[in-house]
Amino acid sequence: MTHNFRFVAAVAVLVALVLSVPVQAQTPAIEALQTRAEQGDAEAQVSLGCMYQDGIGVPRDAAEAVRWFRLATDQGHADAQATIETWRVDYNAVRPHSA
Repeated sequence: MTHNFRFVAAVAVLVALVLSVPVQAQTPAIEALQTRAEQGDAEAQVSLGCMYQDGIGVPRDAAEAVRWFRLATDQGHADAQATIETWRVDYNAVRPHSA
């Protein structure tokens, strides 16, 4: 194996590792939003749901998104309810909400 080939192989492995492991540190703004959401702020819950749905500032996580949308739905937030009703998730992350 030539030196150049080993170097290219090593770089390829490092790039693959970097691209496959999303590292997202939570910012103070996200932490503040999460605190508000945990305290029952429906708008903050919807915002966090959207962030987890799209992977903005946090890892993409459908189950976590649904959790936040459902908490907002429990408070009567219409946008959260509409989001849950329109989602099509194949792996049962979204199930009909039982009252």
